[in-house]
Amino acid sequence: VSDPKLTADYVQYPAETLALRSGDCDDLTVCFSALLASVGIGTAFVDVIPPEDPGKSHIFLLFDTGLDPRFGSGIADNPKRYVVRRGSEGNETIWIPIETTAIVRGFDEAWTSGAQQYFDNVELGLGLARGWVRIVDVK
Repeated sequence: VSDPKLTADYVQYPAETLALRSGDCDDLTVCFSALLASVGIGTAFVDVIPPEDPGKSHIFLLFDTGLDPRFGSGIADNPKRYVVRRGSEGNETIWIPIETTAIVRGFDEAWTSGAQQYFDNVELGLGLARGWVRIVDVK
C-alpha cells in the first residue's frame, strides 16, 4: 500500500509494519531486513531512482546467503537469479534479490521479481555505473 501522506514519504518501524500487516516498498524492505538481521543474515538495500522519472523511485532487498560463488548452480540454474558481491567480511558470496512488495505472493515470486528488477536496473540499465542505482549494505 502507498504511504498515507501524499506529500512526504514515511518509513515505518518494523513493528508498525508487522502490526499493520502492510506497508510500501521501503516499509517492507526495512521490515524484512530487520527480520533477517535478527537471525544473523546480512542484507543490502537496492535504491533505484530512475533518471527519466524520479517519481518512480523504488527500493528492494538483497540478502547474503554466505555461500561461495562456486555453489551458484546449486542455488539456481539461471545465474541471473542471484548476485555475486562482497559481503561484510570482504569475501565474495551469493546474494539473493527480493522484491519485498511481492512477498505476499510467496518467496519464489518475490525472488523472481527481485532478480528481474536487479537485472533490468543494474545490468541492462547500467544503473550502478551511471549512478542512479545505489546498493547500501545494512550494518
